[in-house]
Amino acid sequence: MLKYVTVIILTLIVGCSFKLSEQEKHVAEREKFPSLKMNDIEIGMTKQQVIGILGQPSSTSAINNQIDFKYRLHEWNHPSGQEKTEYFVRFINGKVESFGRSGDYDSTKVPETKTTIDLNIKNKDSK
Repeated sequence: MLKYVTVIILTLIVGCSFKLSEQEKHVAEREKFPSLKMNDIEIGMTKQQVIGILGQPSSTSAINNQIDFKYRLHEWNHPSGQEKTEYFVRFINGKVESFGRSGDYDSTKVPETKTTIDLNIKNKDSK
């Protein structure tokens, strides 16, 4: 009976150790390739939550109620000769509105509104 209990306990210990090793591997991978942490960012997060995940930004810019954090992060599959890739997190009214690689969603440009004006003038006499 004691033999079976010992086998069960050892099985549980080995099983838990394996799970812990997988978690440690996941954490180590995120530390080695910080760009993977971008997957943890969600729309609606606060600046403090983003800083808690990604750390302090490389640079910050702001206009009106928009703040952009820029990060230079190492990727696991970075293009040859390029050590880090630039990412952005855009906040509107203090909450994440968009995020991704710089250049996604025209992230380097201030959002603009487009208007179409109809210049065709109709003559009352023409049918």
